[in-house]
Amino acid sequence: TAGYQVPASIANWPGNGEAAFGYATNLAPYHDVNNNGIYDPAQGDYPKFLGDEALWMVYNDKGNAAAANKTAIGIEVQETVFAFNRPGPLNNAQFIEYKIINRSTIRLDSVFFGHFVDPALGNPIDDFIGCDVARGMGFVYNADDEDEGPDGYGTQPPAAGFAVFRGPYSDFNDGFDNNLNGQIDEMLSGCDQVTRTERFTMWNFISFVNDASPIGNPTTAEHAFNYLAGKWKDGQRMVFGGNGYPGSIGATTLPTRYQFPGSSDPNGFGLGGSIANPVSAPFDWTTPSGFPGPNVPGGGRRFVMSMGPGTLLPGAVNTSIVGALWARASSGGAQASLNALRNAKTQIQQAFNNCSIYGLNGLSTAEKALEQLRLFPNPAGSTAWLEVPGQFSNELKVEVLDLQGKLLRKSWLSPADGSKMPVDLEGLDQGLYFIKVSDSGTSKTFKLLKQ
Repeated sequence: TAGYQVPASIANWPGNGEAAFGYATNLAPYHDVNNNGIYDPAQGDYPKFLGDEALWMVYNDKGNAAAANKTAIGIEVQETVFAFNRPGPLNNAQFIEYKIINRSTIRLDSVFFGHFVDPALGNPIDDFIGCDVARGMGFVYNADDEDEGPDGYGTQPPAAGFAVFRGPYSDFNDGFDNNLNGQIDEMLSGCDQVTRTERFTMWNFISFVNDASPIGNPTTAEHAFNYLAGKWKDGQRMVFGGNGYPGSIGATTLPTRYQFPGSSDPNGFGLGGSIANPVSAPFDWTTPSGFPGPNVPGGGRRFVMSMGPGTLLPGAVNTSIVGALWARASSGGAQASLNALRNAKTQIQQAFNNCSIYGLNGLSTAEKALEQLRLFPNPAGSTAWLEVPGQFSNELKVEVLDLQGKLLRKSWLSPADGSKMPVDLEGLDQGLYFIKVSDSGTSKTFKLLKQ
């Protein structure tokens, strides 16, 4: 189009590296409109990523990310962080797509794809850690229904998780059910229609505390590798029960891959079970009060979620997508927020499974209608108004929440096309509030200043 200027974010996208400096020819992913292998936005090429906004970066263990006192392997990581701006669970999630490349000339075995997470949910000294085996997610939630202190969320604290959405590809014929679906070594076609081996789901989950004990912070490369492999710093296997360390109070002698799974592993995958031959856990294992107990200074939890082991041949490429999620129920306490987090993972995972996540603007009918809502004036006095330009099939639920997520008022409104509906603010103190409007399982939240 005449007069069109390519935005700087598109013009400066690093689609190609400079061969003269030893960089790879292809770097940040892009749509090559004329298929000439050159990123040229003036000819219509543009960045390729999921979501409504993304950041891309590249690093390796030879240059800017070398481990202290360790020989570099020759691993390159291309990372895309992306997020969506739309109603529903996607609005409270951020995703990371990893592209791992073996730039060395040696075969790498015992490769784990892992994530070290320090969640620090508000006031971190009363956090509990757990994992959901069926959903491939590690999570943090408050030990009680009050997150105290200046950094706390107050009443009705949220929950946060880190989850696998598309794990790395497993080795061909490795003999394991890497995606825990009851089939071993099946070949699958993903959304890109390329047939590959099955992808890993969360294969190990282990948490550690903020100290120097055998169940504490890793300080060497060997410590880090042991955690990736589902072991403790000293190389001992994690066991079921207690705090997972052999000999701890309440621990069994059963080796396990998942710490604090609750009731999310009914087939006993972590204990060596399968769908065909389930293994029953001896009890429902959740975070014990002695790991360490709530409100003990220095009790911040960290966890490691990993997939593997696998192999990377020279020049091999593997990819995965993981994500951080956040959910806060309007009532029901910390457990209700944890349940909301589980539901959010299920909904988002379904979008990955049915490939609808790749339709960047594929909003549902209800979501599209909610996107058209307008709340005015802002700031408002005793009444604000919702303008409804579209049609809704149901009554709209309108909730007024304070900044801690506490429900103050709730009403149901029956909109008509083009109508304006009042939101009662009479009697509320001056300050900021959230106005949450819900329809058909989706919602949109406004931030409103009450004068």
